[in-house]
Order: sequence, then C-alpha cells, then structure tokens
Amino acid sequence: MLRRQGYRVAVITNDQGDNLVDTQRLRAEGFDTAEIGGGCFCCRFSALIEAAESVKRFDPDIIFAEPVGSCTTLPPPC
Repeated sequence: MLRRQGYRVAVITNDQGDNLVDTQRLRAEGFDTAEIGGGCFCCRFSALIEAAESVKRFDPDIIFAEPVGSCTTLPPPC
C-alpha cells in the first residue's frame, strides 16, 4: 500500500534461525531488505544498527523492522 502511494520502503527481517524465508519473499516482491539472523534485536542490537545503516543506501522513506518476538522464551545470553 505504501509503495503504491509512492513511498520507498525498506524492511529489516529478523529470526532466531539463519535462513530467513521472509527476506527471500520480500526480495522476490521487490522490497529492499536487510536481515538479522541467529538472534533477536535485543541480543544483537549492533546488528540492527548495521542493518539500518545498510538499507539507508536505498534512500527509504520508511524502514520496517520485524522483531522476533520470542526472546523472552529463550535462555540467556539475552
């Protein structure tokens, strides 16, 4: 919807695994993406900052960041 309105949208995907299906699907649909695998944003905050910096090259108007949402169910290191 936002792209149809003329906005440039980038997406940062995130998951506990290393092969992020969401990233592949979004790229196939033409979205500019970065991904953070192997942990949540709170455990890998520096990776979130790096991903945000990397999608800036696409000059997005909006950046969506997809949190894992499962960090509280995992044992430390979080």
